[in-house]
Amino acid sequence: MLRKLMVLAAMLLIAGILLTGCRRSGSFYSEQEEEDRWRNPEFVMEDVVEIGAEWFLDLTALAPESWSDNDIWSYNPTKEVAEVTVNPNGGYDFTFEKFNQRIVLILDSSQRFSLWEATYVEVEIDGEATRDDVGFRYHIGWSEKGSNWNASISFEPAAFSSILNETLDITGEPEEREEKIVNFMIQTRGGLINDKFGDPVTVTIRSIKFKVFYD
Repeated sequence: MLRKLMVLAAMLLIAGILLTGCRRSGSFYSEQEEEDRWRNPEFVMEDVVEIGAEWFLDLTALAPESWSDNDIWSYNPTKEVAEVTVNPNGGYDFTFEKFNQRIVLILDSSQRFSLWEATYVEVEIDGEATRDDVGFRYHIGWSEKGSNWNASISFEPAAFSSILNETLDITGEPEEREEKIVNFMIQTRGGLINDKFGDPVTVTIRSIKFKVFYD
């Protein structure tokens, strides 16, 4: 009996050390697991809850970088995403310095499930930009794919103030949708990868609302 108690005490001590280590590091995940959580977020059916046909995106669910081929002659995304800071008057400020830079928001399992059978989505953004001479567009898709990544039909880049309300048609077969509906991305356009457009443009976003239709 004494031996069993000693073994149990030793096991509890080891568990306590491991738990303390996790708390100190701020995560129960390894560095690779942390990267996988935003680079290839897992869809978990058990996490799906009813959210209805209207819901807001979590503006803090941000990927720290984007897929990029780093080809200086391409029009593909830059690895560096727009820098984000808290706006003291509400919402968040995203600062863009280059063409093709992105904001990459991660959809949760309930949001992804909501979009699988959707026909189109009405996007409503509460925000503004400091400049209207830089083109923006946005998509639903998977930011980590270099091709065939889009789950919504694109529109021509335009001033941010003119795309606060847009309708995105959802595309693809069911299997494609399950694979590619992972992120919502806002991107600057108008030049080669890493080309700067003079003074940075800051986009303030207070909310992004999706109205999902199944017609």
